[in-house]
Amino acid sequence: MLKKVLSVVLALVLALGVCAVAASAATASQLEELLKASNTKPKLCLRVNTNRASVEELLEKFDGRKSELSSRAILVKGSDILNSEDFLCGKFSVQDETSIVCADIVDPKEGESVLDMCAAPGGKTMAMAESLKVGDVLAMDIYEHKLALIEDQAKRLDLDNVKTRCQDSTKLVEEFIGKFDK
Repeated sequence: MLKKVLSVVLALVLALGVCAVAASAATASQLEELLKASNTKPKLCLRVNTNRASVEELLEKFDGRKSELSSRAILVKGSDILNSEDFLCGKFSVQDETSIVCADIVDPKEGESVLDMCAAPGGKTMAMAESLKVGDVLAMDIYEHKLALIEDQAKRLDLDNVKTRCQDSTKLVEEFIGKFDK
């Protein structure tokens, strides 16, 4: 019975994305630690727009530390960060570390064209666009109102290399064949 209860608890934890421990391998103490961790307030991850600020500059302003996963991310504590002048003028965005790493893995190079399908709300799009001085990112989504969110972010970050298109990504777009580098 205990193993079944623990399996259900672990399934709930997995559904929340807290960990990836297999139910059969988890002990009661491991589950207890996972549940404790899920009840702690995580640090907020900021993706530094290195076109407008440096990691060091923002580390000086916010109580935090450098990310171990991305060179342009910092983990901070604090509240009201989205009302700060630094946010409003596009020096950083709030984004999960793993999403930043996804954009880092794509690693767009100067002059490349990148297609981001199902792009809303646009964090990875912006992360890739910030990396490109020359080149562009086409952000697609099926919903117009979500594209407006992407356009607003691009404006705040002063990124003129982000384009949007309302498009169902499950449908082949013939004109896209061979058009994008990534």
